[in-house]
Amino acid sequence: MDLESRRRRAGYSRAKDVMFPHTDIKQAPWYAVAADVKNRARLNCISHFLRLLPYEDLTPEAIDLPPRNTGSWTPALTLRRRVIGLVWSTSVIVRLRGGAHQA
Repeated sequence: MDLESRRRRAGYSRAKDVMFPHTDIKQAPWYAVAADVKNRARLNCISHFLRLLPYEDLTPEAIDLPPRNTGSWTPALTLRRRVIGLVWSTSVIVRLRGGAHQA
């Protein structure tokens, strides 16, 4: 934020507060986002938008599979391909929620 924007912040906030009631309509509502923690704000926005979408559970019926071969062959490692690591693990989500679990 530049110095001029900082100086005008109170005026911007007042203008925003005056604008919201006039532009908040059923077809295009305004939503305020608590964004002190940016990662949490982004995840909350995604969660909110997904809740707004109509959803029908399309989970397929369970399939009976034969027992898995438990040999030691691993295709990705055997072929020396790049393997994508886990980014959003449970411990990351717990930390974002402010839990005590640390990875």
